[in-house]
Amino acid sequence: MAKKKNKDLPFMVKNDELKALLLQAREDRSIATEQKMFAKLKEAKLLSPAVFDKPIPANGKVGNNISVRFAIVKAKDDKSYFPVFTDIEEAQKMDFGQSAENQQYIVHSLRDMERLLNDEKSNMSGIIVNPASAQILLPKNSVSTIIHNTSTQAGKTVEDFLKEGKIPPGLQVTFVEPSIYPTAVVNAVYEKCRELSGIDRVWFKGAQIGSGMGFAFIVEQEKKDLAQLTQIREAALPLAKDVPVFVLESTKDLQEKVIQDAFPMFDKELDL
Repeated sequence: MAKKKNKDLPFMVKNDELKALLLQAREDRSIATEQKMFAKLKEAKLLSPAVFDKPIPANGKVGNNISVRFAIVKAKDDKSYFPVFTDIEEAQKMDFGQSAENQQYIVHSLRDMERLLNDEKSNMSGIIVNPASAQILLPKNSVSTIIHNTSTQAGKTVEDFLKEGKIPPGLQVTFVEPSIYPTAVVNAVYEKCRELSGIDRVWFKGAQIGSGMGFAFIVEQEKKDLAQLTQIREAALPLAKDVPVFVLESTKDLQEKVIQDAFPMFDKELDL
């Protein structure tokens, strides 16, 4: 059987399931979809466009006299990202303004991209997957989280993490002030907190997940009790209309970066 030449490798890269998940995540950035997408990304072989200053020899070997630079994409935040592609069809949708002889596609894993991102000479902010279609942007820290956290938490589901009052590994969540106040959800959580002993204060925040939104309740307890966090989440879920709900244990980091001087939606000392 003839050995495949280097120039043939890009045409052998196929990630049909990942490609479908990327498009699904663009429309519905749910927790379940993101976790499936991250799992596929972690194991995938991806195409990364590279530009060479000289034509590549027919044998595909790059000598010391040929320099290479990777293509970059500027995102809306004006930061630079490495573009990566699930297959040659996606890659050929982008025109990087180079001759066919000088532009090649290198097969990379997510770990390879992490090494490039962490290179001291790199000023890249992350990667963007299939920029001509799905446009899934992953900052540098998200790439590392997908690679390292998911491998150390084998056997746990998304629901397991939520029941533990944690954000699932690899899920990029930004806490914001909610644009719409879900009165029914907040009222249900308030009443549940009144029933439970040991709940001191609770803060409500919006949770930005990609292009979607979720609800986040940050709970301060007299002593750690995961069962109570689960009960609070179960009170909110029926009224949340499929919006993700996070009930998180208050930590020093959350207090400093998210809560700050915000007024709690529930305070045992003020409850009459």
